[in-house]
Amino acid sequence: AVPPSLSTSRSPAVALVEVVFIPRFYARPGPDTVDVSAYHPRMPVDPPPRHLHLDRAEGLTVEWPDGSSVFYPLAWLRRMSPSADARELRDELDRNPLAVLPAGGDTGPLRAEAIEPVGNYAIRIRFSDGHASGIYSWRYLRSIDPGRNEST
Repeated sequence: AVPPSLSTSRSPAVALVEVVFIPRFYARPGPDTVDVSAYHPRMPVDPPPRHLHLDRAEGLTVEWPDGSSVFYPLAWLRRMSPSADARELRDELDRNPLAVLPAGGDTGPLRAEAIEPVGNYAIRIRFSDGHASGIYSWRYLRSIDPGRNEST
């Protein structure tokens, strides 16, 4: 309940904040799980890579905890971006292979301008074409391994 003194405030700068205590939210999780809230079951956390190496002109090399190493070319990472707009474009191309692709703003070669961690579960890559909204979780990176789908 909001105290009457706050509910009648006419100032748009006043923000009402309600603190909610979620039991066991700050409890120490097991070695491979994290408790995200009292309303969600304990969810497994994908282990982070041992090492990431970004060649801004070529691609990203990921060394996984199991010892495997995967190279992701920049064009592949950009094409497989998990962002909503990239997913919609892939879906459109699946439905209509003759769909017209949006024009890119930059005519130069694709480059990775920056890489940054997102929590302890993902990275974000900023590309030279301005795209920076894709969050590549460890699980997603494993699922788009370019070598997984190669045949023969």
